[in-house]
Amino acid sequence: MAQRYIEVKGINELINRLDSAGDHLFGEQLMGVIGEYIMFNIKKRTAKGESVTGKLFKPYSKRYALFRKEEGHTTDKVNLFFSGAMMGSMTFDQTPNEVKVYFMNTTDKSGVPNPAKAFYLNKDRKFFAISTKERRAIIKMVTDHIRDQLAEGNDGS
Repeated sequence: MAQRYIEVKGINELINRLDSAGDHLFGEQLMGVIGEYIMFNIKKRTAKGESVTGKLFKPYSKRYALFRKEEGHTTDKVNLFFSGAMMGSMTFDQTPNEVKVYFMNTTDKSGVPNPAKAFYLNKDRKFFAISTKERRAIIKMVTDHIRDQLAEGNDGS
């Protein structure tokens, strides 16, 4: 015979824990960790010459490769680190509910604004993005953090 209802025990306790977690469920600290993670992965990937999809960047044009060589830079691997100014200008801001990764409005010695340089370079060599693997890791960070916050509410702290 089918049951007419299902009794769920502990639902009020869960609601109370979620309620008491409130603004602390996420928080600036978590968003800061996520911001650092995103920046680190973008820089690491780019230094290896890989796009967000894991493919190698398209090669430098012959003219630009010659310029790089004359300036004493490598030409065999495209890594978007000529002066380091653009990548050095990458930063993030966080609030309790979000993180924004961006390039500060600074310039390198050529006078080109770093956000404009990043925008232009990202058209042909998609580096400023989050990969599927990174997205999964961020989701795990958030779910682990929520689990920890709920557990803290369970032990009386």
